[in-house]
Amino acid sequence: MIKIPTILAGAAALSLASTSFAQIGSYSEDFEGMNQANPTELGDNGWLVFGNVFDPGGGYLYGYGPFPAPNGGPGFCAIASGQGGAPQGNQQIVTYSDYNNGDHGAGNLIEANIFQERMVHASDVGKTFTFTFDAKLGDIFAPSTSSAFIKVIDSAVFSLDGFASTDTTNMPVTWSTFSLSLLITNDHIGDFFQVGFSNVSTNFDNTGQYYDNLSISDDGGGCATSVYCEGPSQNGDIAIDNCVLDGSGNTITVTNSTGTLFAYFLIGNGSGVISNPPGANGDLCLGGSTPGTGRYVADLQSPGGSGTFSTDIYNGNTGAGAGSLPNPPGGTLMPGDTWNFQAWNRMPGGNPSTFTKALTVTFK
Repeated sequence: MIKIPTILAGAAALSLASTSFAQIGSYSEDFEGMNQANPTELGDNGWLVFGNVFDPGGGYLYGYGPFPAPNGGPGFCAIASGQGGAPQGNQQIVTYSDYNNGDHGAGNLIEANIFQERMVHASDVGKTFTFTFDAKLGDIFAPSTSSAFIKVIDSAVFSLDGFASTDTTNMPVTWSTFSLSLLITNDHIGDFFQVGFSNVSTNFDNTGQYYDNLSISDDGGGCATSVYCEGPSQNGDIAIDNCVLDGSGNTITVTNSTGTLFAYFLIGNGSGVISNPPGANGDLCLGGSTPGTGRYVADLQSPGGSGTFSTDIYNGNTGAGAGSLPNPPGGTLMPGDTWNFQAWNRMPGGNPSTFTKALTVTFK
């Protein structure tokens, strides 16, 4: 049997409807409170299933669903019991193929997806969501495969906008904990967010896998920032509104800058302190930057008496396009990068220039 590429299999699992369109939020399930005897128990608790069928060469044939997940029977999933240790308790979920589908016998590949679904809201943007679960090997055997996933699916054109997965085919026979994470960006608003499990098999081969202690959590979406260089000679506070590099803008703002005639922002990866450099009073706190400290001179600000000025460092005019950095250091802002920022203030009347406090930002 040919194993379906993960992205292809994920992209084909398109859910055309949902039982609930709440924002992602948090979620946990240990299956202990569910009624194992109720055939609709999993569906009643928001679980959905979707099937995809491929020819033996991996060509997509058709899909069906989504449907409320059954509890038991020959298709998709059931509440199991007696498979856990103390952390898992008495009940778990077991996932398997859709053995109701007669195309098993025709040699076609059946992909069974069992999942929870939410809709992405604007309040979810900038948050990294993590899907955590316990799992152990069931009765699956080659050439069948299984995986766990997070998917973000465009609700308008049903393309795959975000995807993270882990292969669970060869899990240990003892319980282990797994996790997957995915960052929600501005272009995911209104999309479907799914977490769950999948398997691919044919010829009615075994696919059973056990899962328990599921949870969805997020990091709160806060910027990974810190302010430093806060001595009494520093002229202005500094902050950023958004750390996600999704094209929606990343604006750094200075407030409480007293008497500034005009100013521009500086960027570097160093944090060494240079006290009272020539013509200035205060600390330049980007020392040690390699290849050097960049200056957003194209975004020169004239705050006047307001003491406030800002620059969108992603869409700001650096002469090299959106996301570009001044040269030096040059290049482009990228998720995972950490940079330090500070502003230089020109003072009136020939007085020495000053500097704001400094800000460290890790971008997402």
